[in-house]
Amino acid sequence: MKARTVREMILLYHLNEEMPKGGQLRKLAENMGIKAVTIAEKDLGQKLGALALSGHSSETTESYSGPAPQDELMIFCGFSRSCLDRFLSRCRQEGIEPVSLKAVLTEHNREWKVIDLFSELKKEHELFEKYHRLQQLLQAANGLNGEKK
Repeated sequence: MKARTVREMILLYHLNEEMPKGGQLRKLAENMGIKAVTIAEKDLGQKLGALALSGHSSETTESYSGPAPQDELMIFCGFSRSCLDRFLSRCRQEGIEPVSLKAVLTEHNREWKVIDLFSELKKEHELFEKYHRLQQLLQAANGLNGEKK
């Protein structure tokens, strides 16, 4: 069966229209002709691909009722590399604060539930933070030894 394609859309969690960053992201998306869709807490049990294809939460599946993450999340669906780069560049140009948890919808993760993606991204984010801290410590240690990198 051939996979259905997804038009350019961003899925946003904890980035509501009323929030400054959420409003800025939605305005930028609208200006670029990109649909912005809110992921509600009840949608955390939804599959990413289903949300991306429908453009809204599915009423046919059971609502998520577990603990809800408080982090912001942005998922890019149907973006070409150049469109993704352009969107992120425009975010920087317009002074929109970065969203720490971001992902791109792929063939690999389209069957994942939103909450599972959250878990994976949190692990990655923590690993990168530890790696960055380790790099800083290594540079400081090299400086103490008089080594230059």
